[in-house]
Amino acid sequence: MVTLWRREGVITSYDSVNSTYQAIKANPGIPRKRISELTGKSISTIDRHIALMAKSNIIEHKVIVIRDGEMTYDNYQLQISKRELEINTIRLAQLVRCAIIYLCNFVMHAEYDKKERL
Repeated sequence: MVTLWRREGVITSYDSVNSTYQAIKANPGIPRKRISELTGKSISTIDRHIALMAKSNIIEHKVIVIRDGEMTYDNYQLQISKRELEINTIRLAQLVRCAIIYLCNFVMHAEYDKKERL
């Protein structure tokens, strides 16, 4: 089966993209250099395949970069300082803790109401 995609002036065959997809599927989080070694394709070709699959919603390509400076976000990359990451992680842990407490209270009240009805 040969299906062609035309994106940004480049025609790519399904078979060519599929080898990149299979490498990513077998090894989530695999670096581009390793995909290149496994498939025998150049890194620029791998980049083009990843962009094509991301645009087609076949994969989701996200990157988090920890660096100094303000937090910024574009379509695929979040840049955050180590301090902001620590603060956001603590806030998330507190939120999860509160959610668990509220859930436990809800279950206890539901059980209490159930016993009262009997």
